[in-house]
Amino acid sequence: MKPTTFLLLLSAGLPACATKSVPEDLDLAGRIQPVSSNNILREEGFYVWGASVIQGDDGRYHMFYARWPEGMVGRDPDDPKDKRFEGMNGWLKYSEIAYATADSFAGPYVHRSTVLRGSGVPGNWDRFTAHNPHIKKFGGRYYLYYVANHRVPDKDLWYSHVGGQCIGVLVADSIADLVAGRWDRPKKPLMCPDGKATFHRAVNPSVTRGQDGRFYMMFKSYSTKNGRGGHMTHWMAVAEEPAGPFHLAGNVFDSAEFAAEDPYLWYDPRRRRFYAIVKNFKRDGALARQRGALALITSKDGVRDWRPATHRLVSNRHYFDGQGKEHTLGHMERPQLLIDAQGRIRCLYVAASYGNPWKGFATFNLHLPVRPERCR
Repeated sequence: MKPTTFLLLLSAGLPACATKSVPEDLDLAGRIQPVSSNNILREEGFYVWGASVIQGDDGRYHMFYARWPEGMVGRDPDDPKDKRFEGMNGWLKYSEIAYATADSFAGPYVHRSTVLRGSGVPGNWDRFTAHNPHIKKFGGRYYLYYVANHRVPDKDLWYSHVGGQCIGVLVADSIADLVAGRWDRPKKPLMCPDGKATFHRAVNPSVTRGQDGRFYMMFKSYSTKNGRGGHMTHWMAVAEEPAGPFHLAGNVFDSAEFAAEDPYLWYDPRRRRFYAIVKNFKRDGALARQRGALALITSKDGVRDWRPATHRLVSNRHYFDGQGKEHTLGHMERPQLLIDAQGRIRCLYVAASYGNPWKGFATFNLHLPVRPERCR
């Protein structure tokens, strides 16, 4: 498909103003709206983490999110010393992808079922965990990207799992099929660390369709082979089909100055450029001044020219309620957007906690409504 043809199809359902080309001026910070109790998902007895939402043909909103039960010690007979995976650390072995629904994109969401767990099969790449889901619809089919792991050689039990993290996908004809387990799953992962460019993990995928009709996947890796003493990096892979095969296309950021994680990638047809929201790891760095803040980066071609956006701050670690009270967060991670059929950003979903979850603070998913951009 020619790029011009794809752009026409992409913009066919958008309002008239959305087809006008505009400069690189996307500013999300001033459009985030107050939060009510309906905009928070908690579950008793579970750690709740990153959520990805899509609107179904039924008009309802369908959320796929990560959760794992509190506790964990002794759950895996192959690892009698698995106390390392107790509590918050349980995400690396025991996370599952759960499913919830709502009538409004910002909630309240109601848990319905579990969609996917680690396969549990020795030798499989996805033996442990099913984590950090990312739901997309391309060409009438639904694609649920996720992370799982297997053990790789390492003297440290924790790092043996961290180093075995790879990216997979489930493919279904409908949301109902996806939830019911009627999906296709490639036997091999879409992306694993290659030990040459990407090291020690390939995780947290986000996929979009570019102006050329191809599929772009941004994901997080690491800068050192053993996972120690380095920093997070981001890479781009490209495929002709949304289920791959994906081929490494280039580095997004690999310097410590741009250390970040949890990318959410999309293509903006109005501005004819790619954007991604990431969690910043540096204080007073190139992306944001606050460690843990959400930052916006952008690129024209999606591969070689990534840089901080003009309005790079999306949000510091806080939110406001309906009475204007500010709530400070200890963590604000896994940003995911809901972009409607008209190309409007409607909601920002983040995993959050008020304090350190490794010290007992509960985690929850926060749904931040976003005021639609005004036509100009």
